[in-house]
Amino acid sequence: MEKTKTASEVTDWREADRALLDLADCRRKAERARADAEETIACVKDDLEKETAGYRAREKELLAVLEAFARDHEDELDGRSKKLTHGTVGFRKTTKLALRCKVATVLQKLRARGLSDCIRVKETLNREALSAYDDDVLRAVGARRKREDRFYAETPEVELP
Repeated sequence: MEKTKTASEVTDWREADRALLDLADCRRKAERARADAEETIACVKDDLEKETAGYRAREKELLAVLEAFARDHEDELDGRSKKLTHGTVGFRKTTKLALRCKVATVLQKLRARGLSDCIRVKETLNREALSAYDDDVLRAVGARRKREDRFYAETPEVELP
């Protein structure tokens, strides 16, 4: 990366304009590098999907065959599983929660029974809504408006080749 001027070397508006040109060039090159990387990543993921599709299909097929065999020979298992030279096959007890009606209905019934611990609620601060209130309300809830001059440098958007 080339370096043109440091902050202490910008002494007039012409040099500031050249620094903006350099800034735009840095942003454009960084964006191009990011876009190239994303394209490479997408290609690698596609190649991986294609390369491993056969393995994943064979894995599903083998699991189905092994399950069918284990079910047919369940009486030969050592409890719920059988250890073999290259691994273990068996059955695990699992419990799955099944809903008999829509989620909205279950949520309504949970609220009615006071089972709020079964409902996930993520509370976050709505800064936009809070900023609509006056300074007295903000002070009362422990917030305040903080005004500051924030520097910015805009460069024109340039289409990437």
